[in-house]
Amino acid sequence: MTKNIKLLEILFMFVWTLTVDAHYYNNVRVNDTPVRCLAQTDNELIWLGTGNGLYCYDGYRAIPKHGLSNSMRTTIYSMLSNGNLLYLGTSNGFYIYNTITGIYDQPVQLRKEVRALEKINQNILLGLNDGLWEYNTLSRQLRLLCSSIRDIYSLLYVDGIVYIGTLKGLFAYSNGKSVELKLNNHETSLVFSLLSDRQRRCIWVGTGNMLYQYSLTDGNVKKLAEMNDVSVKAMSLTDNHSLCAATDNGFYTYTEAALSLDKHDAQNPHSIADNVVWSTMTDRKGNLILGTDIGISVVNVHPYYNYNPICQLTGHNEGNKFSVIFVDSKGRKWLGGSNGLILIDKGCHRWYRQADRQYPISHNRIRRVYEDLTGNIWIATDNGINHYDEATGKMRSIVISDKSDKHNARWAYDLIDDGSGRLWVAAYSGGIFIVSKEKLLACREYVIADNHLDCSKGGLSFLWVRQLAKDSNGHIWARTDKGLDRINIASLKVDNMAKSATGCMSADKYGNIWTANTNELLCYGKSGKTQSHSYGSMQENVETVMLCEINDQIWAITNEECLIFSVNDGHKLRRLHIPIINAYGAFYSSDYRRLYIGGQDGIVELFPSEIGSRNKKRELMLTDFYVNGKQRHVNGNTIRLKYNENNIDLRLTDLPYTGEVTKSYAYQLKGIDDKWHLIRSIEEPLVYRALPHGSYTLTIRSIDTDVNNGSEVFLIHIRILPPWYLSWWAKTLYLLLFVASILWLSRFYLMRKQLAKEKRDKQLIIEQSRARMDFYNNMSHSLKQELHKVMAPASDIMENKDGKYTRIMSLIRSQTTRINCLIRQAFDMGDIVEPSQELQLTRINAVRFCKETIEGLRQETDKRKVRYIFLTDKENIFMQTDVMRFDSVLSILLLNIIKSVDYPIEIRVEMSQNEVRQKVQILLHCRNLDLSGSAKPFDFQHYQVKTNIEELGGKISIGSAKDGGTNFIMTFDTMPVESKELTHNTSEEHKVKVTIEMNEKDEKLLREITIIIEQNLVDSDFNVTKLQEATGFGQKLLYRKIKQLTGVSPVEYIRNIRMEKARLLLREGKFSISEVMYMVGFTKSGYFSKCFQEAYGMTPSAYIKNTSH
Repeated sequence: MTKNIKLLEILFMFVWTLTVDAHYYNNVRVNDTPVRCLAQTDNELIWLGTGNGLYCYDGYRAIPKHGLSNSMRTTIYSMLSNGNLLYLGTSNGFYIYNTITGIYDQPVQLRKEVRALEKINQNILLGLNDGLWEYNTLSRQLRLLCSSIRDIYSLLYVDGIVYIGTLKGLFAYSNGKSVELKLNNHETSLVFSLLSDRQRRCIWVGTGNMLYQYSLTDGNVKKLAEMNDVSVKAMSLTDNHSLCAATDNGFYTYTEAALSLDKHDAQNPHSIADNVVWSTMTDRKGNLILGTDIGISVVNVHPYYNYNPICQLTGHNEGNKFSVIFVDSKGRKWLGGSNGLILIDKGCHRWYRQADRQYPISHNRIRRVYEDLTGNIWIATDNGINHYDEATGKMRSIVISDKSDKHNARWAYDLIDDGSGRLWVAAYSGGIFIVSKEKLLACREYVIADNHLDCSKGGLSFLWVRQLAKDSNGHIWARTDKGLDRINIASLKVDNMAKSATGCMSADKYGNIWTANTNELLCYGKSGKTQSHSYGSMQENVETVMLCEINDQIWAITNEECLIFSVNDGHKLRRLHIPIINAYGAFYSSDYRRLYIGGQDGIVELFPSEIGSRNKKRELMLTDFYVNGKQRHVNGNTIRLKYNENNIDLRLTDLPYTGEVTKSYAYQLKGIDDKWHLIRSIEEPLVYRALPHGSYTLTIRSIDTDVNNGSEVFLIHIRILPPWYLSWWAKTLYLLLFVASILWLSRFYLMRKQLAKEKRDKQLIIEQSRARMDFYNNMSHSLKQELHKVMAPASDIMENKDGKYTRIMSLIRSQTTRINCLIRQAFDMGDIVEPSQELQLTRINAVRFCKETIEGLRQETDKRKVRYIFLTDKENIFMQTDVMRFDSVLSILLLNIIKSVDYPIEIRVEMSQNEVRQKVQILLHCRNLDLSGSAKPFDFQHYQVKTNIEELGGKISIGSAKDGGTNFIMTFDTMPVESKELTHNTSEEHKVKVTIEMNEKDEKLLREITIIIEQNLVDSDFNVTKLQEATGFGQKLLYRKIKQLTGVSPVEYIRNIRMEKARLLLREGKFSISEVMYMVGFTKSGYFSKCFQEAYGMTPSAYIKNTSH
């Protein structure tokens, strides 16, 4: 019986000590993968070894660190930290990860599962399925220590002995020898985890079904009976030496006094994330971190604040938005909001809600909880005020109205005791109601106010009164929706102090009234002086939820920050970021020296006295960086990106679990935006999209007083390279091209200017040359007309057979021929086609005329040693002709033959008459001249001669003779006269057969083409296209015709005519080379000289020298 009672006592003690949900957890999912091991590096980041590779926890999020290889998406069983290095035992071997460079290193090719790691000085022990291995970090060599111990799951080095947990029990290894340590006499235990406990001088051994305590002193093994049938996967010790055990059945915390169990609660988001707990660790700041089957659960230690969720306060999962917090003189906490009022007294709570049977209240919307000067508790709600009955713990609802019952205080916003036994009640849309407290305590539900202040003349600025405060000068201050009013308590006189709505209001211990406006803090002093204090450059449109005085400092509580003004330190401004929650209400308890801040479903208790000692500068850390949605490791403070890598996300951390004060931060991206922007939450990434190429500097400052005076806590340089077409070398190329373009444009401009000048000069030269040509042509024409008047009569006299004047007339005749040649040389411009003139016919003896023409050329022929042979079949051949033109035809042909052949020269002239057809034929034959290889119809001024012959009624043909050389055959009409036979006959061998090269139609066509070219020679732009337009021929037809008739292409034909014209003009010697160049349609002297040399084998200047000799 006694034994049974003892067992019941033990069971009772166990049940009494076993509690549930002892911790408040912050849960972070890690890709829904089990977190098997944990470690912390020197930079205080927490590292997670998971079933999907390595992750980093920065206090806000879990960040994958798989590197560039998918091979690291492997299970990590164990992990050790050494400075900034992590040693990883994985399912794929042993790796070393450098947390600075983000590089994985596999020092040895070990493709086996490494489930356990332990560090001994410079060596790392590795537990594998095939034994115990040792890796030397200095030599990077791996060696096998013990192969007899297999299937290793855990390792622990204590006092020179390596304790090894395996599938088959616990072993001790030392000096090359191993021994098994028995934990259970009945069966072999699978040892998952080992933990050294220096204070208790033991080793904790976690197995698949029990937790053992192995004594290092005597080797005794003790079971922890409360952990029977519990699989212990990992263990750790807290700063107060509590044992933490991660199991498949939740998380256990063990001390000699109690054993607590935390299990997952689906209705409580701040319970442990999952009941399967793989790992546990206490970091350097005392935070407890658990690795579960779906992520991590963190229990933070906060030296300067506590967070109390509503579930811990009430034990319920219902929520409340705490906008009203009050701690009364008895230390009771009153928490009100949108879902009623919660009273917490000595660990117990009551929840007052509308229509609640046990603890009813007039309305769930709580506006104010107030304790008057006599200790009564009053509650302002959206349905009147409530008085708390200390005896019954019940609420009594009271509705106040004015004497006219026109206004009431159903929407009560605030209450205040004026110190004369009256309670002032501020109502929304009702004004201010002043009622004796005695009357209020005595009434049942309705009461008429003793005094009522409204918007009547001399009254309040507005009926909607939100807040009341009392100064030290006997005034009550009322904050309305349209201003700020000051009311004398004795006389109830109202003075309007501000004509626009203000923010929260509070009175300090000196009796000054403070109001928080959207951009400044105003202080209405006792002396009547008003002082303004700015929130700083980073604060705009600030909405405060509460103002209070703490240790001679004014605290303005906003949704996210506490703005702290030091009244006795020049009103210096400091900022404190509110942890965990967004604030909706606050209250400072001077008795407990705590600032209570209410949020959604929880309150934060700040310890202002601890904030100063922990308000240290702390650098922000870049923990994750994404470029175009892809993760990238950053080493150092400079990032270089390609031009299309311009969408970046930066995730930073201030390591909130380190216990330092959470500050407010502002950031600036210099290079695109010089403004500073407040970081609303460090948990949210900084995101920039479509950044243009360029250099940027991201700077983050902590905002203490002002951003301009804040401490720099993060800086990184980002360089986005330009695309190739905007790179430095491309810009250099563009610059060179630009300079080249400028030079080209300058040159183009100068060239155009030069060309314009040359064009003007050319036009001037052409006009001058044309005037000179016109002068020469006119002079030639006039002289020839006068010479004709001499030559024609001389020819007539010679035909009269008067011997007396024959010799004289013959001399006159030869001299007129000479003069005609001189006129032609001096004034004729070498036109290929001369303009038609009216014929002046004279009857001549063609035989004698030809002889006299030859005689007139005697001076020229003697120079070149020319020998003439003159043959005729008749002594006299008479014909009607223009003597000047006939003389010119003979002279031109003979002179061109002479100038075109090297001497000695022999020219045979044969004349014959066909009396039947009344035709006379003149044949000029030169054996030295060979034109068989030439197809130039303009040689020997062909068209000038041809034109004169045709106008004289004759024809000309050019051909090769049988004995070699060239024949020129001219045929003219004669008159029927008597003729005398010569004494000698013309032998048959002297007769030449003339070959006609072209028919009359082709001759006419070619002549028309030549005339068109001659007329456009001066036009440098005249080409084949314009020739086509002038003739009306198509390109192919024109090419075929000219090629057929001349043997050259149209382009060559035009160029040959230009060259022939140039040659003739140069030969005359009347124009300079540049003048000739312009006259034949060339603009560049070099090209003209080249073409002339190709045509005649010498340059224009050489040709002039040659012809002058």
